[in-house]
Amino acid sequence: YLYFYKHTVDLLIEHGIVCTEEVPLPEVSTAISHLWQELSEERRDSILQYCSQRDFLMDPQAACQESACTEVSVRDSGGNSEEASGSSVSTPEEVMFADAFDVAAGFLDKSETQGMSSQSSAFASCTSENPEDHHRLYLQITDFLKSLFFANTQFCQ
Repeated sequence: YLYFYKHTVDLLIEHGIVCTEEVPLPEVSTAISHLWQELSEERRDSILQYCSQRDFLMDPQAACQESACTEVSVRDSGGNSEEASGSSVSTPEEVMFADAFDVAAGFLDKSETQGMSSQSSAFASCTSENPEDHHRLYLQITDFLKSLFFANTQFCQ
């Protein structure tokens, strides 16, 4: 999921759907989470394969390093989540992974109702400032991603 999340955010930025300042907003992670849950296993596998091919075409050496770094950080993050969240300086990538990790942790929650309420509260919390703008951003993200991942089987750029 973290790999999918990172690449989805990259696609959203590349296509001008969100700017880097909007990445930490809850609408972004909520929209990506909802899309992930709608995808079949086959579609997920296909998208992840596309992401890895895209990485390799863009920069073969960086793709290998990034994949290794992602595996290590996911493995090491188990007991250090409190330590990481206590950090006073976070890079945008750290914020993005923390956000994705929180959503992924929700997937592992055995109680379906508890998971649904946490997603609802995440979306509700983002509507406090300007509900129309936040909802518009959520819809813009989901519409773009659905058109990309559901309508297009080859995931063209």
